[in-house]
Amino acid sequence: GCGGGCPSCRLPTPLSAPAPFFLDLPLESPQMTALPTPERIMELALTTTPSAASVATPSPAARKKCDVLLLISSAAAAGYERRRRAVRRTYLTALREQQLQGTVEYRFLLGEPPTAEEGAALDAEQAEFGDLLRVCVPESYETIFAKVVAAWRWAVATHDFAFWMHADDDSYVRLDL
Repeated sequence: GCGGGCPSCRLPTPLSAPAPFFLDLPLESPQMTALPTPERIMELALTTTPSAASVATPSPAARKKCDVLLLISSAAAAGYERRRRAVRRTYLTALREQQLQGTVEYRFLLGEPPTAEEGAALDAEQAEFGDLLRVCVPESYETIFAKVVAAWRWAVATHDFAFWMHADDDSYVRLDL
């Protein structure tokens, strides 16, 4: 995984995992001050690129044409592969089988895995399915904005699409309506 400062993401230092967020915590508590600042989240969003594990960026002429590009947010942590498997078996299968007016491309959007073992599991999943987009952003709720911005930059660089859609892995997407 990315420890910060790698050539693909250019993060100066890794972020520590933020503490759980509870509404009744005072703002000056250690749990609240450990969260990334809005400035740090914006810095991540503006400086991150897809990790080396994701697809290389083609030239503008080689961008893949599709009508809808669907990015499905998922976590890189252990256990979320079951959600991705369920999405592949349900609505992604239905999308492929339907005669929609147009083409749909999708990727599961992931941040950096918390452990090397989880990174190895993601490498194996990518080898099997080829549908993971891993961006060099620490995996946490607070960095979702940075993950989505990095994914948008990848999408614009690699695809020619009419519509861009973002959903979570606990959502059911219907494009037939």
